[in-house]
This record gives sequence, C-alpha cells and structure tokens, in this order.
Amino acid sequence: MTRHLPVVGQKGTPVGDEPPDDRPPWHWVAIGAVFQLLAWLLLSMLAQPIAAAVSRALSTPGDARAGSIVLAASHAVVTLGCGSAASGALVGRFGGQAGAREAALSGLVAAAIACGLTAPQAGIVALIVLLPLGAIAAGAAWLGARAGARRRPST
Repeated sequence: MTRHLPVVGQKGTPVGDEPPDDRPPWHWVAIGAVFQLLAWLLLSMLAQPIAAAVSRALSTPGDARAGSIVLAASHAVVTLGCGSAASGALVGRFGGQAGAREAALSGLVAAAIACGLTAPQAGIVALIVLLPLGAIAAGAAWLGARAGARRRPST
C-alpha cells in the first residue's frame, strides 16, 4: 500500500503564490498589540541615551527636576506614537480583512496593558494616564494602518 503526500498548490493555488490570509480580524488586534508593545520597548531603549543627554544639557541647577519630567513624558509619548504607527502599518499591510479599526483597537489594548503593568507602582496615576496614552496609541495605529493599507498588493 503506497501513501501519497499532498501536492503543493493542489487546490487551485499556483505554486509560489501565498494563500490568502484567513485569520479573523480580531487576531490582528492581539498581533498588533504585542508588536506595538515590543516596538515601544525597543524604541524607548534606543532613545533613552539621547533623552538622558538632552536632559543633562538642558537642566539648570535650580530647575533640573521639572525639565527631566517634561523630557521623560515627551520621550514616552514620541516612542509610543512611533511604535503605534509601525504596529498599525503592520496590521494595515498584512491584516487581510483587518483594517484601521482593528489597528486602533490594538493601540487601546497595548495602552491598557502598559498601564496595567505599571499600576502596582503608579497606583491611580496609571488610570489617569490611560486615557491620553490610549488616545495617542489608537490614533497613531489608525494612521499607520491607513498608510499600510495603501501598500497592500492589489488582487
């Protein structure tokens, strides 16, 4: 008795073509959120030495703390926006049925996860910061998804 293996492209798909993405759109919310958190972490690590050097250069002996707080907040917001836009572009480009809505939801989920991770140390501040961080993450991811959708191959 001989056993036959399935042939690649047997169901009408020509060899070399990628099969269409059959993931449901909600999978892309999770994929986008994980990618966004990783991108935000990487960008924050890369930008930290630059932010520290700028903080040292701009600080004065009497007003060092206020400048550091503003710089740290702007550093977090800029890296969050860039990571969110990259995540949204990923969802928009490769998301199949997913689009800007799912990318924006992934931004909200990533912001909620980040605030949830800091809640034990930050307390109520983490809840207060959730709204602006969620808005920035969702907005940047939505814009990134719109740009990524334009890069999709036409079928």
